[in-house]
Amino acid sequence: MAISASSSAQRARQALADRLAELCRDAGLTGADLAGRCGWSRSKSSRIMNARTAPSAEDIRVWCEVCGVQDQTEDLIASLRTAEGFWIFDVAQVNVELISGYLTITHPREVAAYAQAFAELAELAVHGASARALIDKARDSLG
Repeated sequence: MAISASSSAQRARQALADRLAELCRDAGLTGADLAGRCGWSRSKSSRIMNARTAPSAEDIRVWCEVCGVQDQTEDLIASLRTAEGFWIFDVAQVNVELISGYLTITHPREVAAYAQAFAELAELAVHGASARALIDKARDSLG
């Protein structure tokens, strides 16, 4: 997949994949062991561990159960949500993830519209301490 390594979404996908691989190792399992216990092909667990395929929320639930870390399930699913959205490959192609699959857009006007939306969302995004401050402010305003 030709996703820019500098994209924040790709970094989030890679961080999730790294965490899942670490849980597998900590449970004393290989990717093949995990795949067998989950009822998956070896290639599925490999694609997930190498961030080539994003896991579904159900994949994460099964992964955590097999690794004996069910207490981490919801946090990992939240990480998955951070890693979703659409991907801009270059000025000629955008990949959009839909509920039922993927849509690849190559029409220049549509690619430009997604690029503009991505840029606008990136400007609005906050990270780290700034994000924590906004969350704390919202939580404190509730009561």
